[in-house]
Amino acid sequence: MTEKNMAEVADKAVDKIAGGVEAVAKAVEKVAPRVWELLVRQTIAEGVASLALALVVGVGFVIALKYLLPVSKRRIKLNNSHKWVPCKPDDFGDYTMPAGEAVGAGVGLIIGGIVAFFYVLTQVHGGTLRLVNPEYYAAKELIEAAK
Repeated sequence: MTEKNMAEVADKAVDKIAGGVEAVAKAVEKVAPRVWELLVRQTIAEGVASLALALVVGVGFVIALKYLLPVSKRRIKLNNSHKWVPCKPDDFGDYTMPAGEAVGAGVGLIIGGIVAFFYVLTQVHGGTLRLVNPEYYAAKELIEAAK
């Protein structure tokens, strides 16, 4: 093959590639506004979902705290001293945990509270940012998809 033939083949290949790129560009132009709108909506939906999940976790922890904290602190006054006494519900009309279980419940509440606090904090942060500036996160997602 001569240099002239190679140049012609290269020109034809470049023309075909350019034609393909143009066709793709025209198709993207038609679809791009709709895709952008969908990405922005999706980002807003993700923000709302993050805030809703944070609300559910926060409320769930508060409900758990409401019911478990009093149980872990409950004591029965026996002979003028506060001691943990395991008893049946019908003995005193209420159930009290033995000391070990109450301490375990307290430690579980503390650890669960710390985990729930940071989880809720990150979900509220991410959800709020997505709701305040959905275009930024939509553009960020497009850039990541293009990589």
